[in-house]
Amino acid sequence: QEQFILSVSDRGFGKRSSAYEYRIFNRGAQGIANMSLTAKNGHVVGSFIAEETDDIVMVTDAGQLIRFPVNQVRIAGRSTQGVT
Repeated sequence: QEQFILSVSDRGFGKRSSAYEYRIFNRGAQGIANMSLTAKNGHVVGSFIAEETDDIVMVTDAGQLIRFPVNQVRIAGRSTQGVT
């Protein structure tokens, strides 16, 4: 069964990408790019495996809670910026 990795940035950008797009590294490797980072989308604050039936709860700097289902987040390639 295919799993999707949900990545979220500190400026509210997010995306889901297939776990098959990430290759396994051995010790001493340089790593792999997860999200294309720019000044527009900020830094990655979290990446985790998410199911279609999960919900995401986010908190803004002003303390406002935002809740939405994971299936509303677009599936994108591994090195894309994501969507708001």
